[in-house]
Amino acid sequence: MRNWITALVMIFMFMSNGYSAGKPGQFGLAASLFQGGGTEIALSRVATPSTMYLLHTRINYTTSSSESESQTSAGSTSAEGPTDNRLGISLIPEYRRYRTPAKRISSYWGIYALVGYMTDKSETPGTTSVETIDTDFSVGGGLSFGVEYFLNSFFSISAHTRLLQYTFVSSKTETTTSSGSTSVTNSTTMTSNNFMLTVQPFLYLRFYW
Repeated sequence: MRNWITALVMIFMFMSNGYSAGKPGQFGLAASLFQGGGTEIALSRVATPSTMYLLHTRINYTTSSSESESQTSAGSTSAEGPTDNRLGISLIPEYRRYRTPAKRISSYWGIYALVGYMTDKSETPGTTSVETIDTDFSVGGGLSFGVEYFLNSFFSISAHTRLLQYTFVSSKTETTTSSGSTSVTNSTTMTSNNFMLTVQPFLYLRFYW
C-alpha cells in the first residue's frame, strides 16, 4: 500500500508544470494517510493566498466479539463471550495561515476548535449479564502546525500535527446488571479538563479544484 502511494506521488510530481498553490476561492478535499484512531478527512476553502478555512471530520468505529467452546461427554457446546461496539465522531473547524505561500513548500500554523462524541457499548452475557454504555461529549480547541508541499496545480501532500490542545469532557457511564427477570442500572457522570502538549504528525493528501 505504501509503495503504491509513493509511486502515485512521484507521478504527480513529474506531471507538475510549475508551482500553483491554492488560489482564493478554490476548494480542497484531503484524507489522512497511515493514521491510527480512525479516518480523518478535511474540506477546505482558500480565502487568500496565505489563509485557508478547513473542516476536519474524524470517524472511528470498532466492533469486537468472542465465542467460547467447551467439550463435554455429551459433545461440544459454544457460548457467546463479551462484545464491544465503539463509535467516535469529531468535527474540527480550523483557520490556517501559510508562512511562505509563494513557495512550492510552505510551513503553516493554525487555530482550531473541536467538538467530539463517543459511545462505547459492551456486553458480557451469562447467568448474570452486564451491559455497560460509556458516552463522552467533548469540546475544546488548540494550535496546529505543519508543512505542505504542492505537487502541482491540483495535488499537495502535507505533514500535519496538533501541538497543543485543551478539551472539556463530560462522561456518563450506565451499567445494567441483569439476572433472570431482575435488572439493576447504575449511572455515574463526571467531567474533566484536559491539556495536551504532544507531537504526533500524520500525512494528508489534498486535492484542489
